[in-house]
Amino acid sequence: MPAGPSVSVIVPVFNQAAQMSSMLEALAGQSVMPPDREIIVVDNGSSDGTPDVLAAVRSELPDLRVVVEDTVRGSYAARNRGIEVAGGALLAFTDADCLPHPSWLERGLAAAQAGSDLVAGRIRLTFRGDCPNVWEFVDAGGFLDQRLHVEEHGFGVTANLFVRREVVQSVGGFRADLRSGGDYEFCHRARTAGASMVYAADAVVEHPARAEAEEVFAKTKRVAVGLRDLERQGLLDPNRLSWRHFLPVRHYPSPEGFRPPAGLRVRA
Repeated sequence: MPAGPSVSVIVPVFNQAAQMSSMLEALAGQSVMPPDREIIVVDNGSSDGTPDVLAAVRSELPDLRVVVEDTVRGSYAARNRGIEVAGGALLAFTDADCLPHPSWLERGLAAAQAGSDLVAGRIRLTFRGDCPNVWEFVDAGGFLDQRLHVEEHGFGVTANLFVRREVVQSVGGFRADLRSGGDYEFCHRARTAGASMVYAADAVVEHPARAEAEEVFAKTKRVAVGLRDLERQGLLDPNRLSWRHFLPVRHYPSPEGFRPPAGLRVRA
């Protein structure tokens, strides 16, 4: 019986037809190729052209598998459905609006093979123009500093997270009842059970910074609701993570070649 792939990429999607083509193209260009990888896209009940986009790229991605999770709405439920059908020893999670660098899987695999159970890769924020607008700065400063998440808060976000299959087999999958914060809860559950974790700066995916006020406010609300739910269920360690960590006042990750101007002020 042939061995399964070394790594299974799991991507939840919901009404993201306009974004998926670039993401799938980036996955097709990975240095890790079939049969060492498989790509699993989990459609969470899309009503746009998502199925058509997936059907159109199948000839270019022979290792693409499309499954549907339309019973439970939510990215964590979709990821769990992907885990159920995945054959890889390592599970690699990213999102439909991310662009993995060509060596993303290779670097994530290397970090896991070096002995880590959980690997959180770097998330490089991209901006619409050469100079980020105010809302892009707010988004970049508040949400996706993966090194900060790993070193100070003990978790990695699922936009760029590698997990050994045996970890999921031991502690279970994501909490599908959580709207946000499921990655925090999962990583802490795994680490409490003894799983090791590292930050891999060379396993890179790009993610567009939110450029509009309503996008940033929607994200802030979702994260706040997730933190509230975690706290109410006794799943939030207040000494490691609190709502204050999501305020955009601590640091501003910058893209290569760009630094924010001195004395930058945000005006209403």
